[in-house]
Amino acid sequence: MLQKLDWLKRFLHLSEPRIEHLATLWTVRGPSNRDLTCCAYRVQTGLELRIEYSPEDIVASQLFRGRHADERLCQKADVGRLTLIATGFREIAT
Repeated sequence: MLQKLDWLKRFLHLSEPRIEHLATLWTVRGPSNRDLTCCAYRVQTGLELRIEYSPEDIVASQLFRGRHADERLCQKADVGRLTLIATGFREIAT
């Protein structure tokens, strides 16, 4: 007996996930002489903070949802920047 898989068709044409670049918060240069950038994105599930070498080369990300998500995202970004600077990274003007 053949299985009916008509219900699967609705998943074949899913739209691309919504990712909107909101801001580049800072850029630092490390010992490897590569620029590491901190960006804020709006995604389908909330606000996302990303530390990345490029949009395709993400080092870390964290999702923020709910009340005051934008404030918590900015606080986390600032702590990350200060931590990297304290460990030898230097800030690059953006």
